[in-house]
Amino acid sequence: MFYEEIEKLWLAGQRVPELKIGKNVKIAKNVNFLLKKEYPIEIGDDVEIHNGCIIYWGTKIGNGTRIFHNAGLREFTEIGEKTIFGSLSFCEGRTKIGSHVSITSQCHITAKATIEDHVFMGPGTVTTNTRRIVHGRNYELIEIGPTLKKACRVGGGVTIIPEVTIGEDALVAAGAVVTKDVPPRKIVMGVPARIVRDVPKDEWHPAVNIE
Repeated sequence: MFYEEIEKLWLAGQRVPELKIGKNVKIAKNVNFLLKKEYPIEIGDDVEIHNGCIIYWGTKIGNGTRIFHNAGLREFTEIGEKTIFGSLSFCEGRTKIGSHVSITSQCHITAKATIEDHVFMGPGTVTTNTRRIVHGRNYELIEIGPTLKKACRVGGGVTIIPEVTIGEDALVAAGAVVTKDVPPRKIVMGVPARIVRDVPKDEWHPAVNIE
């Protein structure tokens, strides 16, 4: 249901319990909400959702977060506070995205991924969640998305395969293919990605406390 239609229902005195909206929220009229009574969408205070977005049931968006043009959030996506979700990016759902995260344009966030606070994701990043492509084959589908730990940074055009963990404050160079875990505060680059050096101390994020 487009937001414009929801506003008309509210003006007519009808309730829309499937959509819970906080204060000072800005939502474009052509944002499409896919609603289910048993799984309401929850939107916090001071949120902005721009033109052409699609938001599925069970999604939760924290205070001050901004969802930019033509982005999509599938069912049970959870986003923290003051996060940016860029234009034409899409989350496949059942994923947790933290606070103060920057997901730039045209990123693909796979289902069952975890993105912690203060993460940066460059444009065109692709994440995946199954090592065996089931399509047309008779075996069990196992989905385990990657984990991006607090304040890690991912450059543009990076591919991250299933089950991989990128450590706190780590940096993945643009164009890399990440096939195994990246330790905290290490810089990796290449195909496949390999450690090349440590993250310089002057680039350490103040939110990360590593003993």
